Amino acid sequence: VPAPCMSALSPEAEKKELRRTFRRLRKEMPAEEKALSDTAIAETFLNSPFYSRAQTLFVYSSLPQEIDTNRIIHCAWEQGKAVAAPLCDPETHTMRFYRILSADDLRTGAYGILEPDPARCKPVDPDADSLCLVPGFAFDENGFLLGYGGGYYYRFLAFFPGTSVGLCRENGLVPKLPADAFDKNVDAVVLENRILIFGKDTSWKENFENE
Repeated sequence: VPAPCMSALSPEAEKKELRRTFRRLRKEMPAEEKALSDTAIAETFLNSPFYSRAQTLFVYSSLPQEIDTNRIIHCAWEQGKAVAAPLCDPETHTMRFYRILSADDLRTGAYGILEPDPARCKPVDPDADSLCLVPGFAFDENGFLLGYGGGYYYRFLAFFPGTSVGLCRENGLVPKLPADAFDKNVDAVVLENRILIFGKDTSWKENFENE
């Protein structure tokens, strides 16, 4: 894992350099190692108290080199939770979530990502019982993320009233990432065998440790 401290660079330049490094690490990860990591992260997330309490899951459809979210999506469907996926607007760098009932509701959209078909899906507004899974190249020990550079999740999370959770591999967790004034940390980061809690509600941590 690279040392996330390049004080001679601006935060944006530092983030750009870190994205290159973590993109390379993703490509070099053996398929078997990735599959084991994906399974462990999904299991840890699905057994977490904030997942069990969530009524609606706001979740991205993962790309091949991302942490796989397919099992999480199917488990949420099986357990009767509402599942919503983001539809991106490349012009405004914003996104709107739509409820998906099956894989048939998805189509290839912006950036080659599977997105909901707005012609057959209804938009969903988040509330306090919603849980949003957040993708990223890396996260730090304060819950800040290294995103893909589009700012979609930064904008969405600024007004998200529910629980935000980052999915991260152990080799994607660093002590500190460069952060701008508008950056917002997630409430929790789920790794293969542990969860880091950052939310203001400290009972999350107590409840998790007691379960």
